[in-house]
This record gives sequence, C-alpha cells and structure tokens, in this order.
Amino acid sequence: MLLKLQNPARLNRYVQPLGLASQCAEPGELCSVSGDVCRPPPPHWPPPGILG
Repeated sequence: MLLKLQNPARLNRYVQPLGLASQCAEPGELCSVSGDVCRPPPPHWPPPGILG
C-alpha cells in the first residue's frame, strides 16, 4: 500500500527509507516481507472494488 503524507516524514531511529525490489524473487529464493501486524486481514480488506 502506498501512502501520501501531508508532511514529509521525519527520519529517526524508527523511521528510515527502505529500498524496494527491482524484480520479483525467483521460486525458492529467500526474501523478506514487511507489513502491519493485522492477522488475519480485517473482513472486506481491501475494500470492495479497490482492486477492480
């Protein structure tokens, strides 16, 4: 999910830039995944119609 902030984020020890992958991982390749701590996703997430 991409967020647009009203003001620039202030970088500190908790908020740092993150490099994005330039290509998909190959099958069997180890990779890192990040996200929020909501498991399982809330009902109806993403909201209906957001993905087409």
